[in-house]
Amino acid sequence: MYYAAIFSLIGGSVYLLYFLSIEDYTAAEIQRFWRYFLYYGLTQPLLWLVPLAFVFSVLWLFYHALDELLVAGLSALLVFLPLVYWVNKRFLPGFLEPVSIAGNIVLAAAALAFALFLKKAFQGSKPFETFYSPFLFGIAVVILAGTAVIYQIQPDHRRLEPAPKTLQPAFLSYFKSEFTNHGANHDRPSDSSNLLRLFRSIESRAPLVNAELLKFLKNNYLDSAKVVKQADDILARKFTFWGRTEQLDADIQWYQSPNEDLVWIYALNELEWLRSLSGAYLYTKDEKYARDFVRIMESWFRQIKFPRWKNEKDPVWRLIGAGMRMSDGMIHAFYAFWDSPHFYRDLKIKILASIHDHAQFLAHFRSPRRNHIIQETYGLLKAALLFPEFKQASFWLEVANERLDRAMTLDVYPDGGYVEASTFYHYYVILLFQRIFDFAQHYKYDLGSKYAATLENMYQFLLYLSRPDGQFPQVNDGFHGRALYHLFEKAAAIFNRSDFEYYATRRQKGSPPEVTSVELPYSGFYVMRSGWNPQANYCFFDAGWFGSAHGHEDKLNIEIFALGQPFIVDPGTYTYVYNKWHQFFESSFAHNTVVIDGKGQYRGHRKDKWDSWPHRRLPVIWVSKDRYDYAEATYDDGYGLTKENIDDGFKHTRRILFVKPDYWVVWDFIEGKGKHKVEQLFHFMPIPIQTKHENIVYARNRDAALVLWPLFGEGLELDIVEGRENPVQGWYAPKYGEKVPAPTAIFSKKIDLPTSFVTVIVPIKNGFEQAVIEVNEQTVSIGGRPLSPNQAVAFTLKIRDRHDIVLLAPGMKGSKKVADYQTDNEILILKLDKNQEIVERVDERLETAH
Repeated sequence: MYYAAIFSLIGGSVYLLYFLSIEDYTAAEIQRFWRYFLYYGLTQPLLWLVPLAFVFSVLWLFYHALDELLVAGLSALLVFLPLVYWVNKRFLPGFLEPVSIAGNIVLAAAALAFALFLKKAFQGSKPFETFYSPFLFGIAVVILAGTAVIYQIQPDHRRLEPAPKTLQPAFLSYFKSEFTNHGANHDRPSDSSNLLRLFRSIESRAPLVNAELLKFLKNNYLDSAKVVKQADDILARKFTFWGRTEQLDADIQWYQSPNEDLVWIYALNELEWLRSLSGAYLYTKDEKYARDFVRIMESWFRQIKFPRWKNEKDPVWRLIGAGMRMSDGMIHAFYAFWDSPHFYRDLKIKILASIHDHAQFLAHFRSPRRNHIIQETYGLLKAALLFPEFKQASFWLEVANERLDRAMTLDVYPDGGYVEASTFYHYYVILLFQRIFDFAQHYKYDLGSKYAATLENMYQFLLYLSRPDGQFPQVNDGFHGRALYHLFEKAAAIFNRSDFEYYATRRQKGSPPEVTSVELPYSGFYVMRSGWNPQANYCFFDAGWFGSAHGHEDKLNIEIFALGQPFIVDPGTYTYVYNKWHQFFESSFAHNTVVIDGKGQYRGHRKDKWDSWPHRRLPVIWVSKDRYDYAEATYDDGYGLTKENIDDGFKHTRRILFVKPDYWVVWDFIEGKGKHKVEQLFHFMPIPIQTKHENIVYARNRDAALVLWPLFGEGLELDIVEGRENPVQGWYAPKYGEKVPAPTAIFSKKIDLPTSFVTVIVPIKNGFEQAVIEVNEQTVSIGGRPLSPNQAVAFTLKIRDRHDIVLLAPGMKGSKKVADYQTDNEILILKLDKNQEIVERVDERLETAH
């Protein structure tokens, strides 16, 4: 008996922990679960005890009739409970759906078969007889019944029911008691009176909601003419999403995509474009927009059915799509067209019912993390605050607050970086958080001080990463051409930051940030810059996480911006359609790193490399001084083309030295065994480049130029590739859906490992003649013994009358000699005048300079 009780208690506890943990519930969500559990279990005991006693009695009769078979089946079923849950969650439509019931019967039959096998194999042994005792049978029944209760009261595991299809009176049961009681007499009014009271409440709120929409349109579209033009395109059924325009039929077919790109059909069903139709109506009061809105919604309701379970493959009912319909499309249109005579009562009730269904859907299901859940939460928050008459509004608000707190805690690093490690999606999430902030302020809803502080930190993160031309560097999935000046106008006012104002006004007001070069150690991003003016030299270094579903195989990637122009860049994303182009743009071959034996980095399948929780600093060496910056990071997670053929025998360490304010040294050290072909890639903007003797690369962009001068070039080959399709190489994506040929410089050698690639990168003005630039490698020795380029790097650089000597020897102890100079330290930078006199000397140990 005791063994059985202990076994059952452990088994039930393990199952419950499994049940809660696989969904990654927060402490607040678990707390809410226990509140529900205690409510249903303690305040309504008869509701559970009576049917439980009945079921127990019936099963007890079966137990005596069927000997120990039923006990064996119930006991074995405990083993199958996680499997039952998982199958229902992933593949079956709902707990009570016929398909789900059939699935449960199959699993129960499997459990009974397993029990029969155990009975036949072990009957007669003492542990077996104890295991199948009547006491365990009773405990098993209790656990199974409790599991059914848990399954039913957990929000994420209820089968959702849509709002009633009858417009009255059943629909009114979804609203709070003040709409079912009449005045001080508490007399129940007629359904028409209830509906009139509800409509008057909505009508009184409409001006405030419409003012919010018009403010958004003014801030984002700048003039009403653009809004009206977009609305007229909608009337003509001409839609442009993600840079692609398509002509649709008058009666939109919501599930039919006119092209192969799923994001286009997603955008159509998100209904964000309804805000243009709504704005045009508010600006012009032209009823043609109201008539078309009615036609659109009738078509949508005719074709779209409310789901009973979440399905992220459904282009209409993706969770983020449902969130967008609430935050940007359906709710604003509902209020904007409220006074139109064409917006008839029954359609108003249909939309109200749909808003209720959307909110319930978003409250009961959620994406695991990241930008999707923020968009979903925004929609839920909007439904809760703009329709407080719904009975579930307070529940929706509670869920939204918990999820916002979760997103701020889990998904934003202490350095302000966003967990997806994409600069574009960081920008997108800031827009979402800012819109939520603006929405809450507009309706006088307090989000708390933590929300504002986190948002400010995210703005600061993006400011520190920004290039001198106001754009952010391209990291992981995203799109070029995003200037940040307009984004910071509001942030400067909200947070009273002079550095935000300086950036927002393009350096006309405020003051520049106090830091130039900066480390963001939780995100793994590092910026080396000479200043905040438009002509500053700038290098971005990515030593961060993979970045989740939007990640690229780009660790140790760099970007170089110099003298007012971008030169070395990340080529971008181009498309989300999974084809050879998508594969190329997300691979190491499209980034400024190294590939080995025709294989790039391959870590995306390892979710433990996506991000960190609890948040922790990355193991990157970073030193920032007045005269130089130094960064060092390593990639050692394997190279391959598929996860089945990953070769983890290689280690790539990239060291970058910025000799302020003029040039960089990029030192790639590749470790391994045997002879291998190693390629070092540099992707340029679509600009002209040319090569000179000894594999020197000259790139020109308007009135600036960049020189890539490789050192220790024995066996080194240079290939310039532009616009190649098989295999793909030499492309740049200026925006989503568009690609253009762009030169890629590939330094390669087939050599025994370990080996090094050392490249000096020098920005020059076009007025300088290329012949006056000269870089020469130098030998470094300790006690007369020369060091290899894998141990130490030294060179001289001459530009006109300037003459520099640079030594970099991280981790090397002892007195090192280069030319006629000696140092006991790891970094030596000498600047000489035309008479070879030292005018500046930097001589430091790296470990003491952290």
